[in-house]
Amino acid sequence: MVYILSIKVVSFDVWNTLLDIDKFYRIIAVKISVLTKRDFEEIYSLMREAYKEALRERLEGRFKRIIIDSADYFAKKIGVEKDLLFKSLVKALSDEDIKDLLYDDVVETLERLREKELKLAIIGNVMFWPGMVNRYILYRNNILDYFDVTIFSDEINVMKPDKEIFEYIASSLNVRLDEMAHVGDSVEHDLAGAVLNGVLGILIRRDVETPILRLGSKAYLINDLRRLIDLFNII
Repeated sequence: MVYILSIKVVSFDVWNTLLDIDKFYRIIAVKISVLTKRDFEEIYSLMREAYKEALRERLEGRFKRIIIDSADYFAKKIGVEKDLLFKSLVKALSDEDIKDLLYDDVVETLERLREKELKLAIIGNVMFWPGMVNRYILYRNNILDYFDVTIFSDEINVMKPDKEIFEYIASSLNVRLDEMAHVGDSVEHDLAGAVLNGVLGILIRRDVETPILRLGSKAYLINDLRRLIDLFNII
């Protein structure tokens, strides 16, 4: 058992941590397909490729205007006008499937963390939609109210792994960085961003078999969010 007794705040990334980005991109791709009369599978494949490439571009600092630059990037890769991309996003938000993006390990984990009186937060980078859209999707999936503080990169003009975005949460909840744990799916943005800034970093990878793996003195890998309960020894 791992003993981490000083943690007061647990922050989470959104996409591929709490919500399934591939499912959301499928919904958007359907809307683009309808508007353009192009093949859905082609658009969905291009969108997934664009996302993977955009993550690298963003890490290298290529998106100075966070939302508009990433929207330009996605639109070019998919082969549509930027305004059509935005319209498809808006249409996706009214789709019934928007309520089915949550991973099945999320609610139980958030419930149990709250039972132990830990503060919960969201620290999210964004691509071609603003943080407020993420809040809306979290709301539609019935988990927004679990979080004491939510912050997104377009609102503070800083992205993970920058220290400032972690400091924002720490200051908002009146804790030190070393009293925080951050959970996310990105090695660079989430795990390294946390560890390099004095926060306990926890990488979520649902496709691995090992339940809990220690990666360093302040770095762990888990294959299910419910493993947080074991990791913090609060069962």
